[in-house]
Amino acid sequence: LLLWLPGGPMASDWASRSGTPTHLLGSTTAPHAPGASRVAAATGTPPGALGRPFRATLAGTVAQAPLPDPRLVAVRISTSFSGPVSGHLAIEIDGTPLPGGGVQMRSGHVTLTPAPPALPYEGAIVALHENQIVAGVRRVGGGRLTLEVLVQVDQASRRVSGTLASSPR
Repeated sequence: LLLWLPGGPMASDWASRSGTPTHLLGSTTAPHAPGASRVAAATGTPPGALGRPFRATLAGTVAQAPLPDPRLVAVRISTSFSGPVSGHLAIEIDGTPLPGGGVQMRSGHVTLTPAPPALPYEGAIVALHENQIVAGVRRVGGGRLTLEVLVQVDQASRRVSGTLASSPR
């Protein structure tokens, strides 16, 4: 897993190789410099916090797992996030392994679960570019968000760090 990340989802051309529609490739912002992070105090999820844009820091792990179809794999990123809003972010990218590393994405799913008592938001990955993932999520009963996730992976430890930016849509 960690050997294919630099040539896979962390590679500059991975979004186009994974099948991201061309009109979405230019829709992401430029990634921040490696090692850059924004740190904010974890305060839980105040009422209405998800109705405003926010940024949070991420910490978690990455793993690869087989799928029922032996030609496919799942890359799973599981993180906690903290900042003006805190909670859990889970990302799954399913696809076909590519020669030389990477995965041709067939599907990508994201679940953002704010700290209780908030309901989870779920949705799909709409764009990938280098180490940035853009997703559109919604929760039952309303509420839609656009998530921009910037991840860095420590290959030796399989640890993930990064940032999460959320804005209502």
